[in-house]
Amino acid sequence: MNKQIITNIVILLMSLNVVAFNANGFTSSEPYIHELLSIYEIVCINEHWLPGTELYKLYNISNNVVSKCAHQLINGPPNAGRGFGGVSIMWKTGVTACELKSIESDRIVGVRVKAVGKDVIILSVYMPGREYGINKYKEVLQCIESVLSEYSAQCEIIIAGDFNATFDECAGPRQAGKGSKEGDLVMDMAKGYDLLCGDMQL
Repeated sequence: MNKQIITNIVILLMSLNVVAFNANGFTSSEPYIHELLSIYEIVCINEHWLPGTELYKLYNISNNVVSKCAHQLINGPPNAGRGFGGVSIMWKTGVTACELKSIESDRIVGVRVKAVGKDVIILSVYMPGREYGINKYKEVLQCIESVLSEYSAQCEIIIAGDFNATFDECAGPRQAGKGSKEGDLVMDMAKGYDLLCGDMQL
């Protein structure tokens, strides 16, 4: 498994270590997910591609791990033979966390983690690709913003996953080139809530 597929750098925050991983299918990625779980306390997974009837593979991945998943896959092209997407957060049993049940999106799953000082909200996200159109992107981003609006004053925030966006130089020294419309929307949201882009600015 190519470790470069990890979509976010490890974030060290208040003694938590968190990593995000784009699995491109659970079946082929399961050994590497186990490796990540042996290293990190919290692992955010996107694109596991498991339908609801097979989510038990994530829930039962280890006796020492708790998993929470969005329950719907995103419909893919008719000839694909399967859905796409699928997001999950997994954490070690030593971490005290509870699911955010108010999120109404099949592209976001979130938890509130007990930490020293402020609690931490962690969102695992899989944002729409360009083929879905900018309005769909804005719709999912609004779901994220609703969580930020509710919790940012009382909790630290980590949003990890696949944003399907490119960012210009305003994102930091490791910017990926000319920013896309999606990237501009993400950066506007980040500035509004005083967030940093972990891949670019940390």
